[in-house]
Amino acid sequence: MIRLVLLVSVLSVAWSAGSVTWGAIGVSWNIESPYVTFTVAMAAADLSKFDYWGFGFNEDGSDDDDEGTDFYIVYKDGTGVNRVVDSVLNDESGPTTDSVNDASIITHAVDASGNFVTSFSRLLDTGDANDYTLVEGTDYELFLRAGTVKDGAP
Repeated sequence: MIRLVLLVSVLSVAWSAGSVTWGAIGVSWNIESPYVTFTVAMAAADLSKFDYWGFGFNEDGSDDDDEGTDFYIVYKDGTGVNRVVDSVLNDESGPTTDSVNDASIITHAVDASGNFVTSFSRLLDTGDANDYTLVEGTDYELFLRAGTVKDGAP
């Protein structure tokens, strides 16, 4: 099983289970080699507060350094279409869309409680230089983010 470390500001929590929740965002994962399936949920009560939400992971960083993080952004665009964007976090400039989207969407839905839930899969090793190769038994840091769009960019 892949272990992830949750980093939110200066809070760091280690776990080895298949899910984590921080505030309004929940992320779970299931590995069926050679694929990993992620499910990202935004709480119903918080949907109107955020334009996008997502998570990312990397192998070596600190509480205040998420540069190089392989990051997946979930949002509903202006036409109502749900999107998952494969991206990489850069220094202070924010996320950059990966030229190859390795996320294969399984479902976008609103569950019985009104939570917005998105599931997608990707290969453990996508062969993409901007994606981390996920290896069972390796520690990763998990970054959860939610925010609003300012000046057209998250």
